[in-house]
Amino acid sequence: MKRRYGCDDVWKELMAVDPNNLAGTAQLTFSDEFDSLRLWNGSTGVWSTTFWTSDMDGAWATSNGGTLEGNDELQWYINANWGPTAAIDPWSVSGGGLSLTASKAAASLQPQINGYDYVSGMVNTWHSFVQQYGYFEINAKMPAGQGFWPAFWLMQQDGDWPPELDVVEFLGSDVDTGHSTLHTMQTGDHTQQSATYGGVDLTAGFHRYGVNWQADYVTFYFDGREVGRFATPSDLHEPMYAILNLAVGGWWPGDPNASTPFPSSFEIDYIRVYGDVGITYLNGAQGADRI
Repeated sequence: MKRRYGCDDVWKELMAVDPNNLAGTAQLTFSDEFDSLRLWNGSTGVWSTTFWTSDMDGAWATSNGGTLEGNDELQWYINANWGPTAAIDPWSVSGGGLSLTASKAAASLQPQINGYDYVSGMVNTWHSFVQQYGYFEINAKMPAGQGFWPAFWLMQQDGDWPPELDVVEFLGSDVDTGHSTLHTMQTGDHTQQSATYGGVDLTAGFHRYGVNWQADYVTFYFDGREVGRFATPSDLHEPMYAILNLAVGGWWPGDPNASTPFPSSFEIDYIRVYGDVGITYLNGAQGADRI
């Protein structure tokens, strides 16, 4: 298969990425095995705990956190660098894994988090790593419970939306179904293409969720099996960064109820990103970017 790459019109035969043989078909460009938690502190660290708007504005330390209001979510994502809520710890590592934990917010905390009823964790690589094209994968265990909405997704570093690649989204009330979605504005309107898969309880153990994003196609994988392939839209050719989060409530999962177990966690064993063999990647302030 031939794909265009580089800064000019050079063409090169590229090996197809095989999620079941990554060592032989791709090169590792980024990974976190979560033996420790390296949160962004303004100068070092991998994972930012604020959204790109705060990071771009330099408000990573002064923002009290945030949420995605457009989704009608009920949780407030804690900013690790904001003093009044620094003791809240919705991110933790243990045994080589990251847990993003959603909990009910104490009444005494709510004035600090804009009155929200729940707190949770969101981490992203906006400061530390972006890449154009490649294979992105996590190994993760989902939380069961009405209202939970964990996700692993990719966004453009420049903040334009769409496009967006949702490598996996999950609804805690539907434990045997995963969703992967490509969002685009290619036609001038927001459209999306999705793949749905599963057939096993995704809360009972760890599973691999991946996307092979290339200049010509986007392919989603579940446990190394292809579950959806779509032509790459014209607006999906800029470097993207990775986001991991656990939302509570929203227009899609609905509100939690009396049966929803709190606290509950989205557990991530690892995140790994690969590039095509034979392509040179630059490692700079914003990570690995194809040249």
